[in-house]
Amino acid sequence: MELGERRSKVDAFHARFNAKVARKASGNRVASSRPAQPLPPQSFNYDEEDEDFVCGGCGTAIQHGQSLWCGACKCTAYCNIECQRVGWKRRGHKAACKLLARAKALPPADLGRNYVVQLKLVGRQGLTDWAGHLQREGQTELCSMHREMAAVLAPRERVLFALEARSHFMLKFLVVDPSKRLEAHDLALFTLQAVLEPTADVPTLNMPREAPQRPYAIWIPGGDIADSACVDRPMARPVGQLLAGAGLTTSTWYVGGGFCAEAMLRPDVYGGGSQCRGGSLINTFVALDPDGYTEDEEDEDGDGEAKVSGSGAPHARGGGGGGAAAAFPSAAAFPPPAAFHSPLRVLMIGGLHLFGPDAGEGNDPFLTATAGALRSDVGAWVDVAMYKKGKGNQPAQRALAQRLMSGDYNACVVLGLGSGDSFRPRRPTYPWGNGPWRDVLTGWVRGGGVLVLHGERAAAAVMQEFFGLPWTMDRAFYSRTDHKLNVANPLLGDLASSLPRDYNVKACMLYDVPPWERIYATALGARTHSLPLMEGERVEPDKTALAAAQVGSGAVVFFGDVNWEPLTMATVAMLTRRLVTTCVQRAGDGGGGGVVSVAY
Repeated sequence: MELGERRSKVDAFHARFNAKVARKASGNRVASSRPAQPLPPQSFNYDEEDEDFVCGGCGTAIQHGQSLWCGACKCTAYCNIECQRVGWKRRGHKAACKLLARAKALPPADLGRNYVVQLKLVGRQGLTDWAGHLQREGQTELCSMHREMAAVLAPRERVLFALEARSHFMLKFLVVDPSKRLEAHDLALFTLQAVLEPTADVPTLNMPREAPQRPYAIWIPGGDIADSACVDRPMARPVGQLLAGAGLTTSTWYVGGGFCAEAMLRPDVYGGGSQCRGGSLINTFVALDPDGYTEDEEDEDGDGEAKVSGSGAPHARGGGGGGAAAAFPSAAAFPPPAAFHSPLRVLMIGGLHLFGPDAGEGNDPFLTATAGALRSDVGAWVDVAMYKKGKGNQPAQRALAQRLMSGDYNACVVLGLGSGDSFRPRRPTYPWGNGPWRDVLTGWVRGGGVLVLHGERAAAAVMQEFFGLPWTMDRAFYSRTDHKLNVANPLLGDLASSLPRDYNVKACMLYDVPPWERIYATALGARTHSLPLMEGERVEPDKTALAAAQVGSGAVVFFGDVNWEPLTMATVAMLTRRLVTTCVQRAGDGGGGGVVSVAY
């Protein structure tokens, strides 16, 4: 469909809506906006068939002579009273009812197409790309705001924006929790709030926030049959059906006048200010995918989150990290590797992080930084292997298990367990379950191996189910805050005297770690360090960003740093060397890491 046809459809919608407003319906009885007892049939007065509406309860097309309207907003139609109850309780009408009525009363849309609202859902990488564009345009204040927002997002958190599309002026934003599955009624409610209650005046439209205007269209990209960026659950149509009664219409393509600012974010592809290429409107890079955690997950074959770290901004902030950096010792403060009884031989497992199943050193910045610290700080020999996720991975598990059983390794470092998975229900330890890898890994650790595990909830679940530790990860488990060193952890030994007492890091943190297994944990009175509007929230004491525990003759370590900060990398490297030395002596196997025999 060409641009002119798309605009004609929007124009026709507004013409129909304006005609309905101008025509006063006489004698129509409507349903109450609150669930109530069914009204007698004779009190119903049905409306004519309308192509813009579906039932607000069951979603089916409104049939001629069979629609019942909400009595409060007069914007939503239902098949019957039961559908009305469903719409009120489960499809968002309770929250949206009054807003729909207010939106319906807005003045007619400007058919000059000057005002289009764009919905945009981005993660850390999307915010960083956006900040880079703003920096190139000289908008340093906005650039800093976007970098700060990217730095504070928890893993797989997203930000939902409503923007004035021509200038990308922000009308409203909402941070979306990773556990939240976005539905059409969520986007419809957010759209209403953005249109009616923008956070500030909109100078590009000369629109005071107290006098909102009706937008020409709501742009929710992605899902059109001709769109190369289709998503599994396109949202423009279902959201439009919920908003149509209030005179708001949606489009999967930019139908406004002039250029859209989204085009400017990819000037290397489209050229500065270009909004068309080959006769097609830009839509490729901006599809709103409600089932994607973040754009970081979609960039698995590219740079991924590396740009977030590379920008330097997340590391420059933190309100206390500077002191820890100054106090942290160099590798020269520790004995050289030759002074220990056994060389450190590490099998590093990748492929689980957001950077993708095939991202090794050089492509996965987290893996690269960790392997580099192990080699440079403690002289480790590091091999990298990938863990294949998904169905049919049993042969890959066996191959990896046999590699660990070879006796060549006394430490195993696993990065990103539980990072970047979808909304589908998973077992707690996904992608790890029962199988050859679990059998070999648990036997190897109990026989004297050292497992260093990084990740999110799945990492905590592995510690519980595989090794019987009480560690959990729930509630508010992610933030940047200050931690104190627990010198009483018996596994630290003389390493405790060399580590900094204060440690500031942005990390996923464990709960329920016994005092003797904590290494760095929050102290009483700790607060978050974040954006100005989110800074200073109290943090529960004893949340643990770095923990270690003895398991059999071996040991397990958890660390939650999400930015692979140099402080963390050096600490993990030196702790791993320390534990390998202790466990090799304890196991008495000459450094083989506790080889076990497992029948497949």
